[in-house]
Amino acid sequence: MKYFFFILMIFAGSTAFCENLTINLGTEAIDCGKTNFYIEDVIDTRVNKEDIGTARTGMFNSITKVQMENGLDYSFLEYYSNSFQVGNDKLPILINITDFSVEEKMVPFQEKALTEAKFEFYLKRGDKYTKIFIKKLTVEHGSAVDCTKFHEENVRKIAQDMIKSFIDFGFDVSKISPDSKEFTKAELLQMKNGNTGAESSSEKRTLVTGNSFIYKNWKKTRSFTISYETARGGTYLEYRYEKTTGEGQNYTNSFCAGMGYYDVNDSEIKIIYPDNVVRSGKINVEAIPLSFYLYHFEKSGFWKGKWGAGISYYGYTGVIDMFPFDSRYYSSSTGSNFIISFDKVFGVVDAKNGNIFINLKVDYLYPLGKVNFSNYYGSIKTYAFGGPVVGISIGKYW
Repeated sequence: MKYFFFILMIFAGSTAFCENLTINLGTEAIDCGKTNFYIEDVIDTRVNKEDIGTARTGMFNSITKVQMENGLDYSFLEYYSNSFQVGNDKLPILINITDFSVEEKMVPFQEKALTEAKFEFYLKRGDKYTKIFIKKLTVEHGSAVDCTKFHEENVRKIAQDMIKSFIDFGFDVSKISPDSKEFTKAELLQMKNGNTGAESSSEKRTLVTGNSFIYKNWKKTRSFTISYETARGGTYLEYRYEKTTGEGQNYTNSFCAGMGYYDVNDSEIKIIYPDNVVRSGKINVEAIPLSFYLYHFEKSGFWKGKWGAGISYYGYTGVIDMFPFDSRYYSSSTGSNFIISFDKVFGVVDAKNGNIFINLKVDYLYPLGKVNFSNYYGSIKTYAFGGPVVGISIGKYW
């Protein structure tokens, strides 16, 4: 019996003392350089304001409520006040937190601490507020032992990345439409989950106005490219699927896969024969390339876009006609190219959703070796597919 009471005491102790988990953002300033705004206020319009989610604590992973030390709105306001000084020459910004939650997920071989948030940024003009930016972020941290300790780090990262995304957005006050919908603070506080009702077309345009050159919340792209291969005058079509290593404007790099179709008809070509004699002929090639790219995104001065490198593997079939000096040579095989790629962003063209883009694409496909074209009498060598490629890419941010 005494063992039973001993076990019962351990169990009771592990559950009775599972107090709420409290998060403190601290006082460390965000390193974001010189800005033209400050955070005037932070409001919380979530439906449930009692806590910000749950964690699993103790020996038995008991579900525990997670709370901010001074409440969600005041904690963020206090944190941002340490980074942005109030000034008459700066723009007052109000942040409306419409969604904020933390949780722990049990996945095979580890636990994950997950934080999700959605912020709305409003510019104060007089005693009214105009919505100028919306951002949704997700941060997660995994551990094979215990991930509870990462909740505070995740919440702090949300606070920092939200502000950095707003800075990258680079809104322009002069481009805000005069008839944009405005709210009083009382009206904002009465809303639930940021439900501001139907937005006018002018307000939707306001939300995508700024110096940002990408859609404000994306993780992947799908695009279709039509290009001109300048060396032989071929046509190159390609479908690309791309995924970033970050989200929205927190990207730095991405990886991309593409599948295409290349076609050149009766293009003039010069062939060096085994006896070093150069003769002219006509080449016809059809190729199906599969390409893989690694990209780095950069926004600096005139350049707004990405650059990277990749490799392309292709299967092809082709004919070289050396008439009147020689006969026809045929080939059906595979080849490969090393790719240097540049994509310059023209801009976002969908005023409603802000997620359709047009890019100028310039690639150089360097052939990794020549291939054989042969007939009954012998063979000649050249590359089947490659060279400078210039085109336009149209796609969608997701």
